[in-house]
Amino acid sequence: MNPPAVFAGDLIAERARITPGKLALVSVETGERLTYAELDERCRQAASALTAHGIHQGDRYGILSSAELDPQSLLDTSTDNIVKTYTVNVFAMLLLIREMTRHMYDRPAKILNVASTAGITSRPGWLAYASSKAAVVSMSA
Repeated sequence: MNPPAVFAGDLIAERARITPGKLALVSVETGERLTYAELDERCRQAASALTAHGIHQGDRYGILSSAELDPQSLLDTSTDNIVKTYTVNVFAMLLLIREMTRHMYDRPAKILNVASTAGITSRPGWLAYASSKAAVVSMSA
């Protein structure tokens, strides 16, 4: 007999109901702190965004997001920086999409790529990053 399925969102919602003001997480990168109530709200917003993209409860999907951000002007950036940026932002994304597609080929599923607005708007001094994100936007049509 299999135990009932438990989903992370359900656990967070229950924790938010019981202890809404208790600290749930702290971002190592930014220091941002979220209570369980705030984390639950973020989860609900994410679920709403997925639904808006046609993903519903029970659907299989993957969210791919990768970012190498070391914006430098074209004249100041090294070849190594350009290669690293494209390796993380473009090549890794293509490989992940390929591998996910192999595992999802025989069943309904969706892949949602996450890019940056730098891929669709000009950013002075961000040529390698912005052009790599434009490639991700192109893969996501």
